This record gives sequence, C-alpha cells and structure tokens, in this order.
Amino acid sequence: LSQDEHTLMDNQHSNSMDNLDSECSEVFQPLTSSDDALDAPSSSESEGVPSIERSRKGSSGNASEVSVACLTERIHQMEENQHSTAEELQATLQELADLQQITQELNSENERLGEEKVILMESLCQQSDKLEHFSRQIEYFRSLLDEHHISYVIDEDMKSGRYMELEQRYMDLAENARFEREQLLGVQQHLSNTLKMAEQDNKEAQEMIGALKERNHHMERIIESEQ
Repeated sequence: LSQDEHTLMDNQHSNSMDNLDSECSEVFQPLTSSDDALDAPSSSESEGVPSIERSRKGSSGNASEVSVACLTERIHQMEENQHSTAEELQATLQELADLQQITQELNSENERLGEEKVILMESLCQQSDKLEHFSRQIEYFRSLLDEHHISYVIDEDMKSGRYMELEQRYMDLAENARFEREQLLGVQQHLSNTLKMAEQDNKEAQEMIGALKERNHHMERIIESEQ
C-alpha cells in the first residue's frame, strides 16, 4: 500500500474509535444518572419531608396550646366556684352567728319574763292574803257587834267616826285588791302569751340553726371536693 492509503486507513480507524467512545459514553451516561436518581431523593421529596415534620410540630404545638388553654379555663372556673362557695359559706356563718345571738337574747328575755312572772305571782298571792285577812277582821268585828247587840246598820248620821273609817278602809282595800288582782291577771296573761311566743321563736331559731349547720357542712364538703 502507498503511504497515503496507510494514512487514510489510520484516520478512519481513529474516527471509528472516537465514535465508539462517544456512543459508549452516551449509553452509560443515562445509566449513571438513573442510579444517582435512585440513590438520592428527588427535590420534591426532599422538600416534602421537612414540610411534614413542620406540619406535625405545628399540630402538636397547637394541641398543646389548646390543652393549656382548656386547663387554664378549668382552673379559673374552679377558682371562681370556690370563691363563690366561700362567700356563701361566710354569709351562712354570719347568718348563723346572728341567729345564735337572737336565740341568746330570746333565752335571756324568757328568763327575765319568767322572773317577772314569779314576782307578780308572789305579789298577787300577798294581795290575796291581805284581802282575806281584812275580810276575816271585818267578820270578827261584825261578830263582836252582834255579840254585844250593837246595831251596825244605822242611818249615816248616827254612825260613829270609827265605824265609817273602818268601812271606808275596807272598801278601799277591797277595791284596790280587786284592781290589783285584775291587773296582775292581765299581766300574767300577757306574760304567758309573750313566753309562748318567745318559746316558739326560740324553737324556730333552733330549727333554722340546725338547717344552717347542715348547709355549712354541705358547703365544706363541696370545697373539700373541689380542692
């Protein structure tokens, strides 16, 4: 072969080898990119993972905030209920103290009325005894007059000063005794009615005190259950 033919053949061989390398590189280049694509996450997937994590964290944070808000509201409501119950308990205790004071006053009034009733009864008995005593004296004087045959039923102008004095004294005593007796009976009736009313008020106060004590115990149990 001539020198030119050898040169031409060498150039063709070289071109053939270059074309083969180019084709191989084209063939293997997609395979390499595909493998890399399988190994590495896509851009959308790499962006989606943090988004999901942020979403989960946000949801967890929102749930925690809601739970804290609910607990705070619940605690606030319990504090308001406890405050209201404490105020009602304080008012009940004050009412109970007032009723106890009224009961003590009624008991003192009952004792005073009882003492006054005893005094009036003693005075009534004394006046009755005096009236009976004077009546016996008058009967005795009349018996003396009858025994000595002295007339004590005579005209007004013939009566002695002593007889008129005794008669006037007797009439005054009888009138005073009758008036005092009626007055004492009226006072006794009034005291009896007042005493009955006081006893009734005392009974009602005792019942109310018992009810308030029961209410007080109930409120204490409510406060203990809420704490």
